[in-house]
Amino acid sequence: MVMSFFQRFSPIQRLEWKVDQLIFSFDAIQERLKQIMSTFDQLKTDQAGIGADLDIIKTGVAGLQTQAADLKSQIATLQAQIAASGTTMPADAQASLDAAVTQADSLKSTADAMAAAFAPPAAPAAAPAAPETPPTTAG
Repeated sequence: MVMSFFQRFSPIQRLEWKVDQLIFSFDAIQERLKQIMSTFDQLKTDQAGIGADLDIIKTGVAGLQTQAADLKSQIATLQAQIAASGTTMPADAQASLDAAVTQADSLKSTADAMAAAFAPPAAPAAAPAAPETPPTTAG
């Protein structure tokens, strides 16, 4: 008579063997969970780095906005001084001044659009708590 694998062992031995299999499976699941949590932690670190980079960009864009506004103000002051002096500018100088005004307006619009595009990202969600590890028993 040929006995199957499980028929060679007592019910207690079979139960112990199945418990050992479950413990092994549980350990494998725990290890995979650790890997997932490690990946999640790396993702959070990367996201924080991107947030810092965006802060640098926002600062640069804010500086660009300020410089564009200052340029526009300086051009307006220059235009007012020329008008107050009672003199007329040569046509090529007036064309250059008009081009500078147009460029200042364009720079300001571009800087404003960039500032809107780099709004601060939403805060990351809190990491889920790792499940508690029940004690294991060797069989």
